Amino acid sequence: MKRARKKKTSTSKQVVNPSCFRGKKRHTEEKEDSGMGGTVSSQDDPPKLENPTSLECTNCSSILKPAVFPAGGSTSLLQCPQCSTTPLCGGCLYPCPDGTCTNKSCPVVSLLLACEQVTELSSKVYGCPLFRACPKCYRIMMHKTGCKYVTCSYCNHSYCFICLRSKQVCTKDMNKYWSLTCSAPKAARQRFQT
Repeated sequence: MKRARKKKTSTSKQVVNPSCFRGKKRHTEEKEDSGMGGTVSSQDDPPKLENPTSLECTNCSSILKPAVFPAGGSTSLLQCPQCSTTPLCGGCLYPCPDGTCTNKSCPVVSLLLACEQVTELSSKVYGCPLFRACPKCYRIMMHKTGCKYVTCSYCNHSYCFICLRSKQVCTKDMNKYWSLTCSAPKAARQRFQT
């Protein structure tokens, strides 16, 4: 199977809010190329991913759509509606027949597995990876200060950044609500599974 290619639409690229870099358009702003083939960014910005609607199939040039699975769950995989049954990673377009991107050079996989840990001792999420994928929609979020409970700005799912359980489940242990720990163990680094 041929790999999908990115459809070139303009010389500008999307720069997305660091808290949810695969977010809706309302979280993006356009910036012109810096002249060196990249975008203007700051040190804290996560990798830039283009809007998945600008991706097309190399076989038939159809626009790739979100993959559909029998369970009907949310996914970040893409699929050609015309010619392919194999889903592709939304981050690198690598074929993912089992629903997991295994491409080690994928920006999403490498970000989740190799990002730094939160090192601020006063942080409620001390020791957690700096980036986590929302357990519901798989959008990447950066969090290093403030409450351990975060809300994805894309799907509005509230969850604990430490254990990755929903806020409703994690807050059942009220003794741990303001604590630096949870009643559940800290979640390991995430694999990009959909």
